[in-house]
Amino acid sequence: MTWSDAEDYCRRSGGPNSHLTSISSAFFTSDINGVAANNPAIGALDQVWIGAKGLNLDSSFIWVDGTPFIYTNWLPGQPQLSSSCVSTLARSSGRWRTEPCETQNYFICKYTMQPVPTPTDCYDWHFSNGNSTSGIYQISPPGSSPFNVYCDMFTDGGGWTVIQRRIDGTLLFFNQTWSAYKNGFNNGLANNQWLGNDRIHILSTKDVSVSLRIDIQGHIDYFQTYENVTVSDVWNNFQIGDENANYTLQVGALVSGNLSQYQSANDFQHFNGNMPFSTQDRGTTSGMSMAGSDGGWWYQDTTKTSLNGKFGSVFFFWVRFHADGSDGVWIFPYTSQMMLRRSG
Repeated sequence: MTWSDAEDYCRRSGGPNSHLTSISSAFFTSDINGVAANNPAIGALDQVWIGAKGLNLDSSFIWVDGTPFIYTNWLPGQPQLSSSCVSTLARSSGRWRTEPCETQNYFICKYTMQPVPTPTDCYDWHFSNGNSTSGIYQISPPGSSPFNVYCDMFTDGGGWTVIQRRIDGTLLFFNQTWSAYKNGFNNGLANNQWLGNDRIHILSTKDVSVSLRIDIQGHIDYFQTYENVTVSDVWNNFQIGDENANYTLQVGALVSGNLSQYQSANDFQHFNGNMPFSTQDRGTTSGMSMAGSDGGWWYQDTTKTSLNGKFGSVFFFWVRFHADGSDGVWIFPYTSQMMLRRSG
């Protein structure tokens, strides 16, 4: 990202006390280099944004998190005052240089942690308690007994609570009942799972704003021409009602991602929003009919999306209509994942 976009990302994903990282000593330089060296996402690119920035193109620099600007580690001949944003050679020398702020670099965020004794979700485990390894964690959201979830600590800054995952066809989703979707089912939380609508309701309503992220890998059908794709989208203000409300879905605006290019506003406006959940044995008449093969989901009469249908068939799909209403681009997933994360 550019320097400004990277700083915005750090604050958005970690809260108002989160920023691009400051480096206040040689010890922290070594720490930063270790983070970069062990992160496969960075690849061969050595230049990484940090939270230092020049003022008025002169020799005065600040750390955006308020750390006193005392320690420096400039490359020879730096800083070049024609540019004001600072990056570090984080995979080699750790030395700094200035670059145009519009340059797109990788970056490292610094989060201020306030440990909580009973984490309520994966956000707490990651951003408050410092856990950075994806895996199974126990959470204790308000109004619920503790239960285990799978936390994704890597994707898009981490701290995501997984509510649905499909990695193969070893667990059937399409023929599960209302009770199964209510309570959840899996063959291991790290494998295939539906967390359970009661738990999804609690996780989606305990905070003011909760984001939903969907990741899909699959093949896309361009009129019998198939290509593999990896796509994702993030929506804000996701929540589902309780069982008395039939787990009715509400979702806000699309925030980011590239999955949206494969959806139609007419067919998929706001993720089939304001629709009740349906299974093969309970729900709206049309919803029950569609759930008979497509699995538990939020159905409209013209729904052309389902991530809980038969694995490896047309019933596990994502589709876009043409302008004339005819079927167009279909994505047939071979993996899918749905995750929640509260806003900071």
